[in-house]
Amino acid sequence: MSARLKIKLFALIILIYTAIGISLGGLLHSFWPEHYFSWYPSIPGFYCITALAMVFFLDYVKQKKGDVTVTTFMIVRISKLILAVFFLWIYAKFVGEKMKAFGLTLMLFYFIYLTLETYTVYLFEKKRLKKKKQEKMDIKFFNKIVIWMICLLLCPNIKAEKETSGDINVQEIVFSHIQDAYIWHITKWGDKEISIPLPIIVKGNNGWDCFLSSKLENGETYNNYYIATEGDHAGKIMEKLEDGTSVRPLDISITKNVFGLLLGCIVISSIILHTAKWYKKHPNEVPKGFIGVIEVMVNYIHEDVIKKNIDTDYGKFAPYLLTVFFFILTNNLIGLIPIFPGGANITGNITITMVLALCTFLAVNLFGTKTYWKDIFWPNTPIFLKVPLPIMPFVEFFGVFTKPFSLMLRLFANIMAGHTIILALTCLIFITTSMGVIINSGMTIISVLFCLFMNCLELFVACLQAYIFTLLSANYIGSARIKEN
Repeated sequence: MSARLKIKLFALIILIYTAIGISLGGLLHSFWPEHYFSWYPSIPGFYCITALAMVFFLDYVKQKKGDVTVTTFMIVRISKLILAVFFLWIYAKFVGEKMKAFGLTLMLFYFIYLTLETYTVYLFEKKRLKKKKQEKMDIKFFNKIVIWMICLLLCPNIKAEKETSGDINVQEIVFSHIQDAYIWHITKWGDKEISIPLPIIVKGNNGWDCFLSSKLENGETYNNYYIATEGDHAGKIMEKLEDGTSVRPLDISITKNVFGLLLGCIVISSIILHTAKWYKKHPNEVPKGFIGVIEVMVNYIHEDVIKKNIDTDYGKFAPYLLTVFFFILTNNLIGLIPIFPGGANITGNITITMVLALCTFLAVNLFGTKTYWKDIFWPNTPIFLKVPLPIMPFVEFFGVFTKPFSLMLRLFANIMAGHTIILALTCLIFITTSMGVIINSGMTIISVLFCLFMNCLELFVACLQAYIFTLLSANYIGSARIKEN
């Protein structure tokens, strides 16, 4: 790279980083008025210096070795992250002003600059290789970035008015989608909400009642029943008694999660019965297509998960573990579908994961051998860890309950977190509508890209969590089936 081109590139990096620092600072101040702190300019300045050093180092490596490998670029990225952590440590030790705001801003800038630098370096190298005989690089791409940054600098940082900010309640939007409900909301057409009312089945002071949830829409009351909007029972059916008090009736209604659960069971049953029917009609044929995929999944879980972890008497636990795997996988995948009949947060509901973990708990402890219980109450450890204080027996007995508890929380947290992040990213589009066309357009593009990435990640997590739950359940059952040597 010539000295003239290097100077232009350095000047362009300084301009871009300054534009992002000023624009993002104004945007953060609009959302978070207390965010400003005197050391704020040091963050874009720090990343600007590290970016210049990165360009200088990569150019030096290019001149010495003739090419920059992916490993070299990753080493530079890791070094920059380490320097950012070290910079945070220096700030905490010698300044310590508004640590939370400084740390969050430092990490936010890191991910923004990481995306920008990676994409810029990629396009820069692509153009340079295409025109390697020409010393002067095509500057059109950078001109577009400069124009975009200048627009951001000239765009006023408009603060949302109080009444405008109150129009969008992100927390309400997110939790209304991931929580259970008595209706299945589909979409909104103008001022009219299109939804499917579900049957409500309750037992109150006057006996059993069964009716559709549409009778309780918009805060209406039916047979003294209504849906609470606040308090500990917000979103639940309540009954108003004659003395004016409200109580929670016995509620076995078909809610959104229950309906989604039944739908998932129908899908699983249809898949398994269809597969069994195919094998019955084609006993000596090799399956292809969808049936072949099901066979591969069943064989893998049966041979590499169940059989290897439980060993000799794995046969009587295989039906349960295969059912658990396909139940979690199917409901995870249905939950990723954004339109009806998908979108129900089944495995992101802690009651569902609690029942699954309880089934594994019963399978482990009801079928545990004498050796398993002996190792819990009298483990093979030094005697002073068992007598006079039963330290190790207590730890082992405590582990009997922590294992299913971890199964329950792991599945619940991973699925619910994925749904929450995707919804929050989508809300960014509507939050920034009052901040100008430039900012809203930029945040819309960022939100869509991150939502696509999170959906791909959630697809992977949906399969991974079904596998992990089945693997750990098989491992726990296998550890309870140990026999005396």
